[in-house]
Amino acid sequence: SLALAWTAPGFDDSSWRAGPTGVGFDRAADYLPLIATNLESEMYTLRSSAYVRLRFSVPDPSAYAELALLMKYDDGFAAYLNGVFVAARNAPQAPVWNSGATASRDEALAVVYERIDLPGAAGLLAAGENVLAIHGLNSSAASVDFLIVPAVEAVTREEIRGIAIERTTTVRARAWTGSAWSALAEAVFRVLRPIDALRITE
Repeated sequence: SLALAWTAPGFDDSSWRAGPTGVGFDRAADYLPLIATNLESEMYTLRSSAYVRLRFSVPDPSAYAELALLMKYDDGFAAYLNGVFVAARNAPQAPVWNSGATASRDEALAVVYERIDLPGAAGLLAAGENVLAIHGLNSSAASVDFLIVPAVEAVTREEIRGIAIERTTTVRARAWTGSAWSALAEAVFRVLRPIDALRITE
């Protein structure tokens, strides 16, 4: 009966259970270090869905240019920012209150953040309170584990301003992969001025 009303900032969730992230359960011990709000009594053998609302404050939305969603999850989810759908994994086309995930997820992957770029989502931010709503999806009510650990990563406009290149320059760069540096990449950026493009001869 809630439809998607529960994903909006103004929704009254005062009767909901409150607690810190991550949320989930594990009949073994694999996910327990990541779980601060245990849902075993509410979910195991009873249901394959959980609604999670996370409030966060943004003083100046115009300061942010890009957003990304970071998720540790087992088995799937649909995510909404201020009531607008922004991302999903292993979710049916239109998940409802008793939906399950469309596929199982490997436990080794579930405990590592997956970074999902959210193009245009920075424009959904509001000054003051915002809500990230996650419809967590388990493969079935009989599944012995479930995990949802969300985070939002924001890039400010200052951070993407870039570097001005005023003359032809060779740029060399490496990328840090988390455990090692990539091979060296090199490119020449040519800046053409009128004097470079025009030669006057006899």
